[in-house]
Amino acid sequence: SFAKVVGSDQRSFSIFVFNLAANILSRNSMLDGFELKAFKQFYSTAARYAEEKKQQDIDFSDAPEEFLDPLLGIIMTDPVKLPSSGMIVDRSTIVQHLETNNPTDPFCRTPLNLS
Repeated sequence: SFAKVVGSDQRSFSIFVFNLAANILSRNSMLDGFELKAFKQFYSTAARYAEEKKQQDIDFSDAPEEFLDPLLGIIMTDPVKLPSSGMIVDRSTIVQHLETNNPTDPFCRTPLNLS
C-alpha cells in the first residue's frame, strides 16, 4: 500500500511533520472532518510501518556490509544483480528507483527496466 511505501522510506518519513500538517489542515479548515480523519489514519498506518522498518533495522544492525543495499544502507531481503553495473541491490530499492526516477541503472546511468 502507499502508506507502507511512505512509512518505509527512512530518508524522508517523519511522524512529526505529519502531525504538524494535520494540525495546520485542521486549524485552517482545509479538510472536512472525513478527509482529516482519513489523513490521520493514513499517517498512523505509515507510522506503524515506519516502526516495523526501524525494528527490522535494529535486529540486523551488526550485519556484514555485503548484506547492505549500497543505495539505502538497509539489509537486503531480495538481492538482485544489475546487468549493466554488476552491483547487487535489494529488489525493492531498484523497483522504487525505477518507478520514481528515470529508468536507468543508478550506478552507471545506462537504461534499465524491470524485465
